Amino acid sequence: MPFGTVFGFLFYVLLFFAALTSSISLLEGTVAFVTEEWHWDRKKACIVLPTIMFLIGILYTSSQACLNIKGIWLDANGISYPIFADFMEYFTDKLIMPACALLFCILVGWIWGVDKAADEISSQGRYAFKLRHVYGILVKYIAPVAIILIMLTGLGFIG
Repeated sequence: MPFGTVFGFLFYVLLFFAALTSSISLLEGTVAFVTEEWHWDRKKACIVLPTIMFLIGILYTSSQACLNIKGIWLDANGISYPIFADFMEYFTDKLIMPACALLFCILVGWIWGVDKAADEISSQGRYAFKLRHVYGILVKYIAPVAIILIMLTGLGFIG
């Protein structure tokens, strides 16, 4: 292809700028939070938060190279993960996602209420939601038990 290296170079430059602008938009939420809730100066937040993100990113991306320290990341069973990415995968898959799902079930089923959730699902009755009672039983009773079993199995306490 004529000018293949030029197009390849331009592609990766544009990809870099797309990633950079996306990361800036992702950062805006945390900057808004720390400026409003913690009363940080916006300039301070725009320096500290990207620095923290950069350091975590360096740790994550270079965990298979220069920062490969054996046995530094431990899971609930004491199994060491020499690679930070493997530890983060374990942490999010086995703990964070089931915990968030369990919190969702508790919040929707017991605190906010299944009736309000069903009204939202049906757009305040505009659409038929025939499984309203089944949904309530699932969210309040069955899903939390299943999620706890999944979490305990993933963490190695069962099976």
